[in-house]
Amino acid sequence: MEYHPDFYEEEEAGLVRLSRVKYQLSEGQPDAMGWTVSDIDGVEFGRISDLLADAMTGQIVFAAVTTHNSGRTALIPVEGMYLDMHMELLVVPVKEADVRRSPDFTDDTVDVMPFAEFWLRQAAA
Repeated sequence: MEYHPDFYEEEEAGLVRLSRVKYQLSEGQPDAMGWTVSDIDGVEFGRISDLLADAMTGQIVFAAVTTHNSGRTALIPVEGMYLDMHMELLVVPVKEADVRRSPDFTDDTVDVMPFAEFWLRQAAA
């Protein structure tokens, strides 16, 4: 997803929630906010509630996914994800069960290291 953020000068370092800043998508690029999310097995289990970008580079690094069954939100690294623009679907390279076990992401979350560490452990297992 290619977009043009307006936050480079506002933030010095860290991650920025796209839901809280202005950004403009490049022509022809989809806005994945609200899209359905499925796991690697094709199980649809949630929706994209936010995207987190590196404040220095503008690169999106995490998708915040709110699950259908529990309403809780998890952060999932975008590496390896696939956007199906025709179906408005984000396919994540993990299983729904892994997402259920991941740490909760809330409006009060400041430190994303527990999420990065969780997914690194999952990849190593």
